[in-house]
Amino acid sequence: MFSLAVSQANNCKYCLSAHSELCSIAPEFESTNIIRARLCEADDPKDQAVLGLAVAIVEQREELPDRLSESARKSGLSDSTVIEIISSVISVIYGIYANHMAKTDID
Repeated sequence: MFSLAVSQANNCKYCLSAHSELCSIAPEFESTNIIRARLCEADDPKDQAVLGLAVAIVEQREELPDRLSESARKSGLSDSTVIEIISSVISVIYGIYANHMAKTDID
Protein backbone atom coordinates (compact mmCIF):
# COMPACT_ATOMS: atom_id res chain seq x y z
CA MET A 1 0.00 0.00 0.00
CA PHE A 2 2.78 2.37 1.00
CA SER A 3 4.83 1.96 -2.18
CA LEU A 4 1.74 2.29 -4.35
CA ALA A 5 0.70 5.55 -2.67
CA VAL A 6 4.20 7.04 -2.89
CA SER A 7 4.64 5.90 -6.50
CA GLN A 8 1.28 7.43 -7.42
CA ALA A 9 2.18 10.71 -5.74
CA ASN A 10 5.42 10.73 -7.76
CA ASN A 11 3.65 9.67 -10.97
CA CYS A 12 6.10 6.82 -11.63
CA LYS A 13 4.42 4.57 -14.17
CA TYR A 14 7.10 1.87 -13.90
CA CYS A 15 6.87 1.67 -10.10
CA LEU A 16 3.07 1.69 -10.19
CA SER A 17 3.15 -1.19 -12.65
CA ALA A 18 5.72 -3.18 -10.67
CA HIS A 19 4.10 -2.64 -7.26
CA SER A 20 0.63 -3.35 -8.64
CA GLU A 21 1.87 -6.61 -10.13
CA LEU A 22 3.51 -7.65 -6.86
CA CYS A 23 0.35 -6.82 -4.91
CA SER A 24 -1.83 -8.74 -7.34
CA ILE A 25 0.16 -11.90 -6.56
CA ALA A 26 -0.71 -11.68 -2.84
CA PRO A 27 -4.02 -13.55 -2.36
CA GLU A 28 -5.14 -11.26 0.48
CA PHE A 29 -4.59 -8.09 -1.58
CA GLU A 30 -7.58 -7.60 -3.89
CA SER A 31 -7.46 -5.40 -6.99
CA THR A 32 -9.71 -2.83 -5.32
CA ASN A 33 -7.07 -2.48 -2.59
CA ILE A 34 -4.47 -1.63 -5.24
CA ILE A 35 -6.66 1.17 -6.57
CA ARG A 36 -7.47 2.40 -3.08
CA ALA A 37 -3.80 2.43 -2.07
CA ARG A 38 -2.97 4.49 -5.17
CA LEU A 39 -5.71 6.91 -4.09
CA CYS A 40 -4.19 7.00 -0.59
CA GLU A 41 -7.16 5.23 0.99
CA ALA A 42 -7.11 2.55 3.68
CA ASP A 43 -9.73 1.05 5.98
CA ASP A 44 -7.51 0.91 9.04
CA PRO A 45 -7.04 4.36 10.65
CA LYS A 46 -3.33 3.73 11.31
CA ASP A 47 -2.76 2.58 7.73
CA GLN A 48 -4.58 5.69 6.56
CA ALA A 49 -2.37 7.87 8.74
CA VAL A 50 0.77 6.22 7.32
CA LEU A 51 -0.39 6.65 3.72
CA GLY A 52 -1.52 10.22 4.30
CA LEU A 53 1.76 11.19 5.90
CA ALA A 54 3.81 9.47 3.18
CA VAL A 55 1.95 11.25 0.39
CA ALA A 56 2.16 14.56 2.25
CA ILE A 57 5.94 14.12 2.53
CA VAL A 58 6.11 13.64 -1.24
CA GLU A 59 3.84 16.57 -2.02
CA GLN A 60 5.10 19.04 0.59
CA ARG A 61 8.80 18.11 0.34
CA GLU A 62 10.65 19.32 3.42
CA GLU A 63 7.92 21.72 4.58
CA LEU A 64 5.48 19.53 6.49
CA PRO A 65 2.80 21.53 8.31
CA ASP A 66 2.57 20.97 12.07
CA ARG A 67 -1.00 19.70 11.60
CA LEU A 68 0.38 16.60 9.83
CA SER A 69 2.63 15.72 12.77
CA GLU A 70 -0.22 16.29 15.18
CA SER A 71 -2.59 14.22 13.06
CA ALA A 72 -0.05 11.38 12.83
CA ARG A 73 0.37 11.35 16.62
CA LYS A 74 -3.41 11.41 17.18
CA SER A 75 -3.67 8.39 14.88
CA GLY A 76 -1.26 6.51 17.13
CA LEU A 77 1.95 6.92 15.16
CA SER A 78 4.99 7.39 17.38
CA ASP A 79 7.84 9.75 16.55
CA SER A 80 10.02 6.77 15.65
CA THR A 81 7.33 5.50 13.27
CA VAL A 82 7.16 8.93 11.62
CA ILE A 83 10.95 8.84 11.13
CA GLU A 84 10.61 5.34 9.66
CA ILE A 85 7.93 6.61 7.26
CA ILE A 86 10.22 9.45 6.16
CA SER A 87 13.04 6.97 5.60
CA SER A 88 10.77 4.64 3.64
CA VAL A 89 9.52 7.49 1.44
CA ILE A 90 13.14 8.37 0.67
CA SER A 91 13.84 4.75 -0.24
CA VAL A 92 10.88 4.52 -2.61
CA ILE A 93 11.75 7.90 -4.16
CA TYR A 94 15.31 6.71 -4.74
CA GLY A 95 13.94 3.85 -6.87
CA ILE A 96 11.55 6.19 -8.63
CA TYR A 97 14.31 8.64 -9.53
CA ALA A 98 16.50 5.79 -10.77
CA ASN A 99 13.67 4.53 -13.01
CA HIS A 100 12.93 8.04 -14.28
CA MET A 101 16.61 8.61 -15.11
CA ALA A 102 16.99 5.20 -16.75
CA LYS A 103 13.66 5.56 -18.57
CA THR A 104 12.94 1.98 -17.55
CA ASP A 105 10.49 0.23 -19.86
CA ILE A 106 7.40 -1.26 -18.25
CA ASP A 107 7.71 -5.00 -18.72
